Amino acid sequence: MAADDTLVDVYYFTAIAEWNVASAQKHKKYIQALNNSGVKSIFGQFKRFDKKCKNCNFKTTIPTEKKTDVNLAVRMIEAAFKDKFDKAFLVSGDTDQAPIVASIKGLFPQKTIGVISPMGRENGALRRIAHIHSTISEEILKDSMFPNPIIVPGKTQIECPSDWVVEPEVPPQPPTSSATQIPLIPDGK
Repeated sequence: MAADDTLVDVYYFTAIAEWNVASAQKHKKYIQALNNSGVKSIFGQFKRFDKKCKNCNFKTTIPTEKKTDVNLAVRMIEAAFKDKFDKAFLVSGDTDQAPIVASIKGLFPQKTIGVISPMGRENGALRRIAHIHSTISEEILKDSMFPNPIIVPGKTQIECPSDWVVEPEVPPQPPTSSATQIPLIPDGK
């Protein structure tokens, strides 16, 4: 974003894997933290589909995320038609989002669409179609962490799951000794 840009809305599109209780609890805490900071969460869902191996006839049920991509596309195109943005930034490395970026560029050539890729999820097709593109670096990610805990006025605090905590790097300390250390200052010769 440029210094003179105004942030209007931030949306988080997701679905919760309810069958994995521990993961779902962590995900819900993250969503609570996002919502507490003003992010609007839009939910898809998981549906289970039966799959059968063609070679051995083994049957299993596979959970598949549904509606998340559609929700994102509908919200972006709706916001473009309602003229809610001049610039929109999509944080994704998912090629499935390329058609909505292309559609908005074609229908609204005066609008700017940026793609911000998570680390390790850079997508050439998505980046090529966007007006602006960048990647979230590890440094930016560390600088963007929520405080732990998050204090919610009038409510309980939100604790970061212990296995999500990133310990700050401690700079190396100089060796300690009982001897007095005298800095060496060049004498200009």
